[in-house]
Amino acid sequence: MIKEAILGTERFPNPTWDQIRALLHSLDGHHRTPLFIGDVDHLYYLDITGGHQGRYLVVVQNGDEGYYTLVKPIKGSRELGVTTGGMALYRPRAECQTLKTALTVAKTYFQTGKRDSRFTWRKSPTSL
Repeated sequence: MIKEAILGTERFPNPTWDQIRALLHSLDGHHRTPLFIGDVDHLYYLDITGGHQGRYLVVVQNGDEGYYTLVKPIKGSRELGVTTGGMALYRPRAECQTLKTALTVAKTYFQTGKRDSRFTWRKSPTSL
């Protein structure tokens, strides 16, 4: 069971999947971002940020194990802007996800508390 979802200063204890999905759809990259799902106090959570122009960054924090960034297997090093907190954050295109992908990995995390193994996750030194 997911302990909570956090969007900005709003906390949603024991959220349902419908609440998570609605929160994810509400991300706009400006005022409604990032979304944390899990146990933030103990560093076990899924972090989805962005939403503007349909671009999202997805990271899982696994306690002391560290951060894992969701990446697409694509060639090239072109960077794209992902708006978070109203500012463009330029990240490799491989890290920029669609809403569909963000929803898919969020649902798996909601159901299992783990990264979706159907996707590629890169261990990262920091969250973003």
